[in-house]
Amino acid sequence: MSLFKNKKVSILLGLAMIPFLGAGLMLFSGCNAVTSDDTTTTTTNGGTTTTGGTGTTTTTTVRTYDFTVSEIHDSGASGQYSSIAVDSNNKVHIVHSASTSLLYTTNVSGSWVTTTIVSVGIGDAAMAIDGSNGLHVAYYDTTNLYLKYAYKADGTSTWTNKETVDSSGSVGYANSIAVDSNGKAHIVYRDLTNSDVKYATNASGGWVTEVADASGSPSTTSIAIDQATNNVYIAYQIGANLYYRTGTAGSWSSAGTADSGVVFRSISLKLDSSNKAHISYYNSVDSELKHTTNATGAWVDEVVPGAGIGSDGGYTSLAIDSSNNLFISYHKDYTSSGLSTALKVAYYVGGSWSIKEVKSGSETANIGMYSSIALDTNGNMHISFEEGNGSDLWYAVEE
Repeated sequence: MSLFKNKKVSILLGLAMIPFLGAGLMLFSGCNAVTSDDTTTTTTNGGTTTTGGTGTTTTTTVRTYDFTVSEIHDSGASGQYSSIAVDSNNKVHIVHSASTSLLYTTNVSGSWVTTTIVSVGIGDAAMAIDGSNGLHVAYYDTTNLYLKYAYKADGTSTWTNKETVDSSGSVGYANSIAVDSNGKAHIVYRDLTNSDVKYATNASGGWVTEVADASGSPSTTSIAIDQATNNVYIAYQIGANLYYRTGTAGSWSSAGTADSGVVFRSISLKLDSSNKAHISYYNSVDSELKHTTNATGAWVDEVVPGAGIGSDGGYTSLAIDSSNNLFISYHKDYTSSGLSTALKVAYYVGGSWSIKEVKSGSETANIGMYSSIALDTNGNMHISFEEGNGSDLWYAVEE
């Protein structure tokens, strides 16, 4: 049997081999005892490749970060203020504005369907999903200059609890919403009348509003919730400074400065598995996309390498997976006539940053504005965004 010790034997079924193998040919019927080298299977986003023989199978997954991009709503300049969420069944939910109405687009049925939540002027909107797949939406009603809220339970088609959260002046722009472990909503927003950062929650039943910072009017805000303790984390920009603080209703920490020189067009705050804060933003001083975190205790900021120069980094949105990998969607703006615009993704995986261009176009297309990113249960990226030619709503999903 030493003839077969290297596991590399070609069994020839020609007549000349039959006398040589004799009865031994029956011993190897079906090639169960004769194998080639172990099989290697490589799986990418595009499919599976198998090499080798019939021995032990080794599977290697290669993530290519490729996207499928499609236009999902093209009527009425409807791509502004998009906010995306992915439920536990990996179905996608997007709220977005068509100037005179707040729209909701979803693929729960298997195809994209758009319905109207409310018909008023919309100046800003944000959405969060709770642990029961309920959808919570905060929006700025430009007709009345109020902060408002709407809710839709999983499996229903009706938006209920359409409520006015705050009507004490011009309030509600630059809003951000998060949901705690009890399914209660928390909103941070701008009070333009009094130049305050305000906070609202329905954790006690009815809506309670309060001033979170009276030092100025924020141009952009973001909020996150520690799901274990329901402590609230907020980030916001006042003037040229990026501020951060934590607390609960009626009790806030002193505001700390996370960075200075940030510009408008959104910041995005998320917590990692250790409840350390991460913020993505565009810094106007450095003219670059940046990330800052307090993971080591003090705030440490960094320029995202390779993200581009000039106006790259606006409309950022941040997501963090269960392994604490970071994913930032953002808008690449043109820096001079003739240069393209794009939606891009920066991702921090395996200890380093990488950049992926998702969709690009002419300088007038303004691709990637109002980007919003979410991860599904497999960790794949889903992004909603606006394309300026017609201001339509677009969607990108990682393949």
